[in-house]
Amino acid sequence: MAGEEINSCFTCISCIIFLFTFLTTGVGIISTGKSSCFLILEIPLIAIALTVMVLSLTVTICSCIGLRKPRFLACAACIWCLLIPLSSTYSIMSIYQAVITIKGKGIELPDRAYNEYQLHAYSKNLRKLVTNSHNWGKVHKCLIRTNACKRLTHNKANDTFMEFATKELSPIESGCCKPSYFCNFTYVTPTNWSVTFNGSNKNPDCHLWSNDPGTFCYNCQSCKAGTLQVFKAKWNNIFKLSL
Repeated sequence: MAGEEINSCFTCISCIIFLFTFLTTGVGIISTGKSSCFLILEIPLIAIALTVMVLSLTVTICSCIGLRKPRFLACAACIWCLLIPLSSTYSIMSIYQAVITIKGKGIELPDRAYNEYQLHAYSKNLRKLVTNSHNWGKVHKCLIRTNACKRLTHNKANDTFMEFATKELSPIESGCCKPSYFCNFTYVTPTNWSVTFNGSNKNPDCHLWSNDPGTFCYNCQSCKAGTLQVFKAKWNNIFKLSL
């Protein structure tokens, strides 16, 4: 009887671990939709999460079968030895992720319906995810491949300046698909701007902007900030759901 109670306890705990991991990562992956580029920043955590989910599910199955075939209990015990340290690592990484995404938000503009995003507004540890050239290179390619600016280049291509200024933009659209508000460029279309410079403008993003669809502001600090805003918003919602 004691053995069955211990087995039931292990089964219950492994189910809880599976459910927690699924809610914090599985749901996040499923709900990303067209914003999937930011998942590139989470590959290590996702890899651990998927491993934890597979192991916890395997422990549950082996424990259930073990009631009739005891040799499966030994298999469950071995997997359990791997599951505990991995699930602990995942929990620590998840908490760390929640902490570093507390800081940072968009800047409200006086004459625009959308926000502006600046990289320095986010925590140092969160910024490291996009200032890493290897990580950003992958995100950059993903944004171009998925045509992140499609809504502005197609659906809103004929908007007047007033129509453009009074409509909301996603963090990616605001940061990657147009020049910074503070560059003071002249509007032509949402993704086509007349570039003018003055000596007082110290914003490096102004020099990185291009009307070329393959360039736009994908290498701008604002684009990295917009990506972090999507990252922050998605994972904060997931953490709230898991709690």
